[in-house]
Amino acid sequence: MEKAEQSPISGCIISILVADGVDIDAIVAVRMALKESGVSTLIVASHAGAIKSAQGIPIVTDCSLPLDESLPCDAVFIPGGTAIERLCLDENALYFVRKAYKTGKVIASSDGGEKLVIKAAQSANLPNGAFIGEGVVNHTDNAPHFFRRLADAIVKRHLLYRPDADLI
Repeated sequence: MEKAEQSPISGCIISILVADGVDIDAIVAVRMALKESGVSTLIVASHAGAIKSAQGIPIVTDCSLPLDESLPCDAVFIPGGTAIERLCLDENALYFVRKAYKTGKVIASSDGGEKLVIKAAQSANLPNGAFIGEGVVNHTDNAPHFFRRLADAIVKRHLLYRPDADLI
């Protein structure tokens, strides 16, 4: 019997940063697309308990901000929805994204989630006001190539070039 080949991202963890008003469809899409690869997800919110999606569905959180310094994940995914406006005003969420970038985590966003990535970069007072390094993946819909780019970035996460990380 042949042994099935294990995915290079098997065992990786993606933290999904959420707040009330998050698009649950984006969360489901990421989970489904990466499930067969052996990737786990953690729902991270500004408070413990549950948040309510834009569709009115409660989502139980796995952990709340602020997290300890270790950031127990390989990547951060920021789905869109009206939650982005709340997260952009949340210093703990901004710090979480900055810390993820600084420590070499992949940062992915969809459907407006890039607004939080931009706000986090601006709050870091970087010279150009943006993260310029590799491993920041954005897409405006949940097309299959977005998930391929996300998976590829996770595989290469130890090799990401981030010349501005020391400035954060």
